[in-house]
Amino acid sequence: MAQKTPAAQLRGYKLLRLPMMPNSPITRTLLVKKNETRDPAEKEKAQRTLFVTHLDTFATEAQLQKAFAAFGPVERLGCWASRGLEIVFPLAKLQ
Repeated sequence: MAQKTPAAQLRGYKLLRLPMMPNSPITRTLLVKKNETRDPAEKEKAQRTLFVTHLDTFATEAQLQKAFAAFGPVERLGCWASRGLEIVFPLAKLQ
């Protein structure tokens, strides 16, 4: 019988539960992992980069910026379609 991978550690991703609104018992679950680059030139940038999947189609740039600002300053936020790296909303330096 194949060994099961815990859902919270699927392919290096961890579960991040975000409340729908402050003090709400209803949450959305995102899968998040750090960028693990092998290129030494990209090492510093990789330490500040997260990959997030399972976003709702109605998630906005402002909602994501607010959610991740709880963990520290957000330099920029970009969102791409999974296969073609198509930009869904423009990259912007967020203050």
